[in-house]
Amino acid sequence: MSQQRHCLLYQVFWVYFYRSEDPPEASEYLRLIWNSVPDSFLSFNEIAEAFKEGIDSAEITDIHDFYSKATGKLHPYVVPRTLKHYSRTVIRRRLSQNGHWLPDGIKEIGLPIILQSYLNLEEYLSE
Repeated sequence: MSQQRHCLLYQVFWVYFYRSEDPPEASEYLRLIWNSVPDSFLSFNEIAEAFKEGIDSAEITDIHDFYSKATGKLHPYVVPRTLKHYSRTVIRRRLSQNGHWLPDGIKEIGLPIILQSYLNLEEYLSE
């Protein structure tokens, strides 16, 4: 597993354990993270493998359920993201690299509102 993938996995772990303070906000935070990165969704097996030491299987299942509900995706194995999603991450990264603050930079390029919403991580556009 790559270092970036480990970091994303630990983000899930951290949000999961601190979700009791504000569960809806924690889910939204996780959804935004996973809609802004090009990485494929985590599988149950990846989560189980990463946390097999020190966490029982019921807790691992609970972490995966929390993650799946927050991201809206449930995959038993690693599945690449859609081309539409990759396009979103590339456009957002390019705008940021060129000094355009998000979401203002998205608004400035003059796309239709539905595409602006998608780039702003507001809608899924039926991925």
